[in-house]
Amino acid sequence: QIGFDPYADYRNASIGTSYVFYTNRKWLDRLVPNTYEFRRWNFDGDLKTQQHFLGIDAETRVAQTNFGIGYSNQAEKFAGVEFNHLWRVNVYFNSTPFDWLSLYASASQGEGIARFAVEKGQETYINVGATLKPMDQLNIQPYFDYAHSDDAETDAEFFKGYIARTRFQYQFNRELSARLVVQYDDFERRWEVDPLLTYRLSPFSVFYAGSTYNYDELRAGPNDPRRWTLSSRQFFMKLQYLFQS
Repeated sequence: QIGFDPYADYRNASIGTSYVFYTNRKWLDRLVPNTYEFRRWNFDGDLKTQQHFLGIDAETRVAQTNFGIGYSNQAEKFAGVEFNHLWRVNVYFNSTPFDWLSLYASASQGEGIARFAVEKGQETYINVGATLKPMDQLNIQPYFDYAHSDDAETDAEFFKGYIARTRFQYQFNRELSARLVVQYDDFERRWEVDPLLTYRLSPFSVFYAGSTYNYDELRAGPNDPRRWTLSSRQFFMKLQYLFQS
């Protein structure tokens, strides 16, 4: 496969190939090794990014389970500085062991650019999530995203934290549904609570009503009993209606 996108902010080009190997094993359906090379230039013709990738994906016959691993090596010019040998190993996994439960996870380890410091960092990313349906009308989606980066030379910490989110969706009937998103951002030390009510008048006409609440950790001092303070709140309504002639 060869791709080229001349209409992006940069000029991008990629070339890659993949193969599919079917197996007759009881648990493994097929293996898909793949590789590609990606390059990006600015409109002055300077090469900004070059990446090589090699990976393999596996599809099994057990609980709709898929997993894979990939390795990439990248060179990038950022803020006038050339960064070479930015390697990364990625793994992922997803499975549906039951009709009411789906799981997914991914992780990566390697080197990247801490762009606010213009330095090379040793990076770790972990994403874990699930979809639960304890009843037909209710859908629950917990999610956890962790990120950590240290200076590749001095081991000084650039950033470390996580975001934990849970989304609840309840379908009362075909027209009316309610959604609630609760999120904690460890980077900002902030809780967010976002309820939303949706009433679907027709496939293209919808009424929304909701609000957003942000709670920040705003202790004035060590003796302040307050920990979480409501820092902002918004209410909104929206009507989307399709007029037909």
